[in-house]
This record gives sequence, C-alpha cells and structure tokens, in this order.
Amino acid sequence: MKLNLEQLNQLQQQLDQHILDNHQLTRIETTQRRILALLVELAESANETRCFKFWSLKSSSDLSVIEEELSDVLHFIISLNLNLENPLTSIELTVTTQELTPLFLQTFHQALRLSEELNQENIAQVLNSFFNLVLSIGSSPQALLQAYVEKNEINHQRQEQQY
Repeated sequence: MKLNLEQLNQLQQQLDQHILDNHQLTRIETTQRRILALLVELAESANETRCFKFWSLKSSSDLSVIEEELSDVLHFIISLNLNLENPLTSIELTVTTQELTPLFLQTFHQALRLSEELNQENIAQVLNSFFNLVLSIGSSPQALLQAYVEKNEINHQRQEQQY
C-alpha cells in the first residue's frame, strides 16, 4: 500500500512555520522536543486504546478519540520528516497484523531511534509501524489523514489564540 505524503508535508510545513514564527524558534532547536512530543502523543494514544490495561475491564475510547490522538502523533512524525534535507514524499507500507501492545512498543522503539539518527530510513520505519497501528485499531490511512487535516486546522487556530 503506497501512501503519498506530499499534502501532509505541505500542511505540516505551514503549521510548523506558524509555530516557529510565533515562538521565535528554529526547526533545529526544537528537534528533540518534537521527538519527545511524538513519544508523549503516542503514549496518550495507547492510553486511549487501553490495550495494555490488563487490570481494567473498561473498554477503549471511541475510535474518533483514538484517531484524534493518533493524528497528533502523525503531526510530529511529519514535522520530523521535514527536518530532512530530502523529506519523504511517499512511503510503501508493509502491512502486518499484530496485537496493539507489541505494535505500540515497536513504534516507541522506532520513534526513539529518531533521537539517535534522524534519517529517511528511520522516518519510514516509524511511519510504517504507525500506520499498522492505525489499521489495527480498526481505522484506515484515509480516516487518519482526514483526522490530521481537521486537527491541523485546530492547531492553526490555537496558534492564532496564543495557545
């Protein structure tokens, strides 16, 4: 399954520039913070699925809530992709079927690798694991891209309101 990233790159570039201008920062000086934000948003997504909460009988949040959290994750992956001299413009996804907990752990592991080396290969691996998560929760890349666009608009509004 091939996924085109050009629209995401364009939307994220505009949002990043808005944020960087508002806060008088550069892309490079925020790299480590964006990696940490990616990990935090990924943890918030895991929390909404409750996939690891073996001690609880409460069910996961609604799919729309999980998709919104995952759209935050995607914002940071794409933002980090834009750090590259040649950002990825598409990716060929390798779809695998796994339980959520191992997929979250795999995605965390690959996201942490970005702090060691931010390159196309590592971004591609994070994106692949991420979209396998999306499929495993019962969503689709198209639904997640729509959630991303909606959240991107909210994020622009927040910047206008000094969020």
